[in-house]
Amino acid sequence: MPALTKALEKRIQELKTSIESQRAEIAAYERVLEIELAHAGGSQQADAAESADGAQGSITSTKKEVPTDEAVASETGSARASGSQADPVFSGSKRDFVAAIVKARGISGATPKEVSDVFSGRGVARSKNLIYNALSFLVKHRKLEKKDGRYFSVSADSREKPVAPRKWKISAEGLKRIREANERRWAREKAARKTRSRSAAKRSAR
Repeated sequence: MPALTKALEKRIQELKTSIESQRAEIAAYERVLEIELAHAGGSQQADAAESADGAQGSITSTKKEVPTDEAVASETGSARASGSQADPVFSGSKRDFVAAIVKARGISGATPKEVSDVFSGRGVARSKNLIYNALSFLVKHRKLEKKDGRYFSVSADSREKPVAPRKWKISAEGLKRIREANERRWAREKAARKTRSRSAAKRSAR
């Protein structure tokens, strides 16, 4: 039975090689999944940080003095002189305040600098990128729209339109890892086929 024994040993070796190839492929896919989940987690952390900033604004706003009638009148006069409506009063949420400022400007819209000027005029503290982050968030959730560098309020009817689901995209690094794993697996399978062919040829020669 030497021939049968050798054939069984060869087959066992081929199966072991195939199992190792599949394990390597699974490890590559798991690494790609970890990278993609890390990217998704970074976006969620950014939204959470923005929400925390808004909550902090709600707490600190109660300690600020209410603007005087003279200050409101002065700001209203400046707004009317520039062709826009009076800017709203800060109510606690900085993101909502950004949306209210843009909405108050009507068809003229507002730039990030104009929104920042209102924050400064009201004495509302904000982080370096808060206004840009808030504007991006509001555009993403279809509460504002951006055109030629200016932001405009979106009507309720427009916001009710269904938003197309976001397509999942694998990063370039993830695609590279998958491609490399497949190349290694194909190389191992090709080598295994050659080994089987040589073994079959030897058995036939006997």
